[in-house]
Amino acid sequence: MPILDRRPSKPDPVRLSVYNVADLQVGQRTVAELPPRSYTWSAPFHLDQGREGACVAHGVTHEALARPKPVDFRTHKLPDWAVKARLVKLHGGTNQEIAQAFAFDAYDWCRRNDEWPGENYDGTSAAAGAKMAKNAGLILEYRWAETVRDFMTGISYHGPGCFAVDWMTGMMRPDSDGFIHPTGQVEGGHQIMCNVIAVSKFKHPAIGLWQSWGDAPIWWMYVDEMEEVVSNGGEMWLPVVRSL
Repeated sequence: MPILDRRPSKPDPVRLSVYNVADLQVGQRTVAELPPRSYTWSAPFHLDQGREGACVAHGVTHEALARPKPVDFRTHKLPDWAVKARLVKLHGGTNQEIAQAFAFDAYDWCRRNDEWPGENYDGTSAAAGAKMAKNAGLILEYRWAETVRDFMTGISYHGPGCFAVDWMTGMMRPDSDGFIHPTGQVEGGHQIMCNVIAVSKFKHPAIGLWQSWGDAPIWWMYVDEMEEVVSNGGEMWLPVVRSL
């Protein structure tokens, strides 16, 4: 199993208030004024963080690969710091191979540029992941969500987002219906891409999560249970302007 070491962010409070998903315009209305809709933003493949605390970088890389504007890392201009990915690209690697290498390069960048000194620790923060995406030219703007409803609605209309929460024992593996549940003890912290909104498919509204380990990339979570874990220091953000 991977190391679960998502660290809480210390984002700029001005960014939290000014760049908020709730205020984002969708036509003549804002996200806060709209209901979430069922929608799926497909992703082409599944990256694996292995036994590394690299969930933040993998979640962000999954978001870049997903629709509505999927990045092809074979043609995307990679930053100088993406040393492993640039080497794989130079040797004719596939989009998946380059993206996998990029995710680990991105993890290293986040640890060098997050809120904590040095690099002698595992994991990083959601804020560092969002800043990394901008630095790498994957996105131009990102916004934070204060409620799960705003997060769902933002995903519905603008594309996938990432959420970072304490990961519980009952979230380590989906049940027979494909759902995870916040039961047991806190096993660590994790960030993951959310790319599917299902308002009426199940007995309760649910969100599909694109996991960075295991065999099945989509892990479902009921919205009320997601609200439970988010209430304990969880963070949610999504790109609203992609750079492609």
